[in-house]
Amino acid sequence: MALAWRILVPLCAFGFLKEFRPSESFVTKYLVGPDKNFTKDEVNQDIYPVATYSNLSLLILVFLLTDWARYKPVIILEGVSGAITYCLIIWGHDLPTIQAAEFFYGLFMATEVAYLTYMYAVSEKKDFQKVSGCLRSGILLGRFVSGVICQLTISFNILTYHQLNYLTLAGVSISALVASSLPSVKKSMYFHSKTAKQPESNTVCEASALSLANEDHELNAQPDGCFVENQNNQESDYIVSSRNKAMRMLFDALKAMSHDFLFAYRNIQVLKWSLWWALATCGYLQVTSYIQSLWHVTAEKDEQLYNGLVDAVYTLIGSLSTWFVGQYKINFAQCTGLILTICCLLQGTFLLLSAGSVYLWGQYILYILFKILHHSTMVLASSEVAKSLHAESHALIFGFNMFMALCLQSVFTLTVAAKGGLELTIRNQFFVYGGYFIVLGIGFVISMCLPAAFNLLKSNGIGNKGSSIKDVRVFCGKSTPLPFYVRPCPDLRPNPPL
Repeated sequence: MALAWRILVPLCAFGFLKEFRPSESFVTKYLVGPDKNFTKDEVNQDIYPVATYSNLSLLILVFLLTDWARYKPVIILEGVSGAITYCLIIWGHDLPTIQAAEFFYGLFMATEVAYLTYMYAVSEKKDFQKVSGCLRSGILLGRFVSGVICQLTISFNILTYHQLNYLTLAGVSISALVASSLPSVKKSMYFHSKTAKQPESNTVCEASALSLANEDHELNAQPDGCFVENQNNQESDYIVSSRNKAMRMLFDALKAMSHDFLFAYRNIQVLKWSLWWALATCGYLQVTSYIQSLWHVTAEKDEQLYNGLVDAVYTLIGSLSTWFVGQYKINFAQCTGLILTICCLLQGTFLLLSAGSVYLWGQYILYILFKILHHSTMVLASSEVAKSLHAESHALIFGFNMFMALCLQSVFTLTVAAKGGLELTIRNQFFVYGGYFIVLGIGFVISMCLPAAFNLLKSNGIGNKGSSIKDVRVFCGKSTPLPFYVRPCPDLRPNPPL
């Protein structure tokens, strides 16, 4: 129990501190305001896309580094990259500096995989749910406190948008110090799945010691030139041996990853939920990246923004809704398509209404509903995927799903928002995002209808050959179809002439 608390306390503290970022609720207002004085187009087309590209390009490398370095160094890197991000934002004033800050922000987001998978390496399988709940509590509490503090300090003119960045810098900097107090991990999922073997007995150790002593005696008896040559040979052999060992470790790790990857995605349920996970997460990330720009356009001149309050409210309600969804053990395998369709259509409707709305509070409410619906459905998707996976492959599969989501988001950003693409206005962008979720919902309707139509045709005997009697099944609202048989019509053609 002492070990468990020694792990849980710094883990939860790190989650709280890294999510305590009060300045993020007003980052767009800060960048286009007098402190930085960037234009809206520069923020949407030149600054924000950098974080998306950075996160995508670093995600796979960070995942491999996390497993090879055994989590803790990468968790520390997450806090350090966050501190670098906000140092550049605070003291940078030109476009390249802020773009560099966005690059490190992408690294900050990519390294989160180390924090989320660390618990699988330090806790037993029976404690996964408890530890996961503690981690989620720390994250949600950090977001809630961050939203409340930033809104109160701005509404009562206690702090400015610029001064909020110092609170954020303090939070992420302290999180790096907290991460350094985490216990080190001796094994990982792939690169260090087995611990080093210990000597079998004291006799073996003694024999090794005697052998080394004899070798030293023989070396001392040899001429100096022979000693130097032997020493050089030993060093070169050691380097070659270390290189071969590293290559073997990499080969074994990649082999294990490919095995887990193929095993997971052969399951049609995992594939279906993972596909929705990647597509929905792509749209979600795009919406959360640009929602403040929409609010900024909608708000009247000098109108008070309540972005922090919105973040606090959806965090509180969202945590309750996800907890409620997680309490019910329902088999969603039979109604997967229906759930996906309803959620996607509702999310698309919320975004279309937001894009056309001229009322800031209406957009706030629709955004809260959008996020609650997304997080609630993600609980279902994650649980359905996890049911068919080995515990060791959770990070690999969810990491790949996130990679696919970031690939799609990068294409989305390059096409819709960034320079060189369509460069749509922020309202037109949200019309596109709303249409994206509508199309996604329609796609799942089609995915449901095609198998049902195929089964209906198959059950009616269409396409069956070589049988003079067809089995026609009539469904009368019962679980078991009632068969009746229809004999084929006789040949009514006239007899050929004699």
